[in-house]
Amino acid sequence: MIQLVELVTVDNENLAYHYASDDIDAVFNYEKKFNDLTKDVPLSFSSHILATEDSTFDSLCEKDPYFKQFRNYSDLTSFVKKTQEKSQLTERTLLTDDDIKNYHYLEHNYE
Repeated sequence: MIQLVELVTVDNENLAYHYASDDIDAVFNYEKKFNDLTKDVPLSFSSHILATEDSTFDSLCEKDPYFKQFRNYSDLTSFVKKTQEKSQLTERTLLTDDDIKNYHYLEHNYE
């Protein structure tokens, strides 16, 4: 079985999406679909393609325990929705240059 695994860490949560097929072309086509669906998500996804004994995420974890730290999604729509929500939360919590400038003006009573 050939598995596509897409990993991302956002908002201190490790997320994984995986897709499995016996057909390598289907896996590469699904990777393209994934890339198309996530092109507007401002996160860096890590793509992996591995061969395993069966199609489960558990088989990936057996092959490489590194994957155990990730919360698995097998539904692409749910995974994309979750990453979009998490990325928006992260963007809202980051300070901008203007935020810092305004803070300094208020804190030091600059005019």
